[in-house]
Amino acid sequence: MRFAKGAGFWRATILIYIVLIFILSILRTNTGTHFIWSFRLDLVLHALEYFILSWLLIKYLEVSGRLKNWWYGLMLVLVFCGLIGGLNEILQIWIPDRFADIGDVAADLTGAVAAILFVGLSKLVKRLIIK
Repeated sequence: MRFAKGAGFWRATILIYIVLIFILSILRTNTGTHFIWSFRLDLVLHALEYFILSWLLIKYLEVSGRLKNWWYGLMLVLVFCGLIGGLNEILQIWIPDRFADIGDVAADLTGAVAAILFVGLSKLVKRLIIK
């Protein structure tokens, strides 16, 4: 059984998800997330959380009918994710044991771009299969 999810559902989901991102970012953490080979697990987590946020934003824009121009909508998603990621990093300046890192914002935007590419390619594949 499938139920319709309107724009209000997606808007509320996005708001809850953003609040969750901010709550998790103010928690004190062990700063030792660096592995021996200089791979930072937190960058992967940043990309993943903003992949999800971008996907939610795209779903909201689709359901609300505001994604009439695909490129405009994608730029809107990127700008929104960049603003949320940047604000998140700025707020961490005042949190003990946390620090702002431009690399985290870059990882956020990488996750957003990955979600956009994923959604775009899946739409293209659907169109090709239907034809």
